[in-house]
Amino acid sequence: MHLLGLSEAVKEGVREAGMVGFRFNTVGVSDAISMGTRGMCFSLQSRDLIADSIETVMSAQWYDGNISIPGCDKNMPGTIMAMGRLNRPSIMVYGGTIKPGHFQGHTYDIISAFQCYGEYVGGSISDEQRKNIVHNSCPGAGACGGMYTANTMASAIEAMGMSLPGRSVGLKLTLDDFQKVSDEVPFLADLKPSGKYVMEDVHKIGGTPAVIRYLLELGFLDGDCITVTGKTLAENAKAAPSLAEGQVQYN
Repeated sequence: MHLLGLSEAVKEGVREAGMVGFRFNTVGVSDAISMGTRGMCFSLQSRDLIADSIETVMSAQWYDGNISIPGCDKNMPGTIMAMGRLNRPSIMVYGGTIKPGHFQGHTYDIISAFQCYGEYVGGSISDEQRKNIVHNSCPGAGACGGMYTANTMASAIEAMGMSLPGRSVGLKLTLDDFQKVSDEVPFLADLKPSGKYVMEDVHKIGGTPAVIRYLLELGFLDGDCITVTGKTLAENAKAAPSLAEGQVQYN
């Protein structure tokens, strides 16, 4: 609902830099809408359709570079896959995460909207209470606020300097590689959907850069990797705050 506005600002920035920007759109699937329906059968392959469509337009029109602005789940890996195939100057600008909603002293998010229906059916809340929760669960634009696919991909792509290893960039990668990393990396945060907190809470303690700095200090990331800023991952993270003292960090 806000990506076109962001793209207009990006296009203006390109113009101010002395270049000419052309906008084009691609398809997109929202898992939040498709979940629990046959629509989810189309979620994963939408990633490849996005990559194919961006590659097609970029190659057919021979554009010099690409700035993609995705906002949900498979959209982000789709754009990065296209960038890997094209190997032209490219940047991904995440559309951002939604903030949690607030009503009568309570904090709500998209999970609240789902769960309140069960509470209503079970008789623990009234229909008016259910409607108030639904109306205040998603107060504005942005992807689902917990560590769902969108925020997970956005964080991972930032940590990798915008590189998503896979066939599109010619790297051999197996599920065993992911499992090895998963076994070694510490448990970092108690985030939804299975935990308590949302992405806004991560932002309050320094955001993804603070987490990247923490992982660099533990030796889990290669700080020498060049990012889209032209600086290394370690140089970018240097300005990030250390995780606040007193926080419980689970290994």
